[in-house]
Amino acid sequence: MAWIELHQTLPAHRKIMKLRRILKIKTPQAVGHVAMLWLWSIDNAPDGDLSRVDIEDIAEACEWSRSAATFVSAMKEAGLIDGDMKLHDWDEYTGQLMEKREDRRKKDRERQARYRAKKAAQHAAQKGQETPPAPPPPPDPPEPSEPPQEPPQRPEEAQDAPPSKAMLAAAAVGRPDKATGVDPGLGKVMDFYLNRINATPSATSIEELGAFVEDIQPEVIIKAMEYALDEHKTAWSYIRGTLRAYRSRGIRTLADLQRANDEHERSKQRQEDTRNAKNRRVAPRGGARSPDIDPLKGFHTDD
Repeated sequence: MAWIELHQTLPAHRKIMKLRRILKIKTPQAVGHVAMLWLWSIDNAPDGDLSRVDIEDIAEACEWSRSAATFVSAMKEAGLIDGDMKLHDWDEYTGQLMEKREDRRKKDRERQARYRAKKAAQHAAQKGQETPPAPPPPPDPPEPSEPPQEPPQRPEEAQDAPPSKAMLAAAAVGRPDKATGVDPGLGKVMDFYLNRINATPSATSIEELGAFVEDIQPEVIIKAMEYALDEHKTAWSYIRGTLRAYRSRGIRTLADLQRANDEHERSKQRQEDTRNAKNRRVAPRGGARSPDIDPLKGFHTDD
């Protein structure tokens, strides 16, 4: 990063004072304009030659908002810019500055070299020290009284594990040659799911569906999937929610499902009777028709 030196005597320098008088500005503003010109020149006119630069660019670089010609003329009259549009004493000033910078870099390099040499000497001295004796070896472990347990199963061994009953039943759908040994109820559930719900299910849905068959009769699970088809909600998450609701309500068989439906209908009828009685009390002559109610809402799912 480039930088310049500003001495504490700059604000009181005769050239700054003259520039201030010509432009009728305060000292801080005059110092600021000059410093901004020097900083800008490091990147845009490193040789100090401003003859190739438009005076408007010079004024803008110094953030002089009035006449650019007036500003450049004042800089010349104050002796900050020579008549040939070169910054006054720029070569001498920047030359000295570069020499100072190079001296600093040289000193920094020498200091870093001394630090590295010191560290290397310390490291060499440490390596030359006597190595401490090694600790005695630990005693031999006692003989095991029982045979060692089998090590945990590695991932590659787990991949070679036989497929589950649910995966076998799913693989046998449409393949009678693979149906040997598949539970008939599980096979019916997988056949319905793959042919009516999802032909490319995830392994997770297959395994979870197989787990439900262990608790709930296959016919009940198929009824739940039929309901999902009627409602056009065939995502596995919806079917799983319905089956979880069945399980939490103790519905395992078709008889359980029928009893739950009957109880739901009776509860719905009681609500309807109560609503009608209330409407007869408050409705105008002719009565009011109550809205239709889905007889299955709130029963098949956890909603």
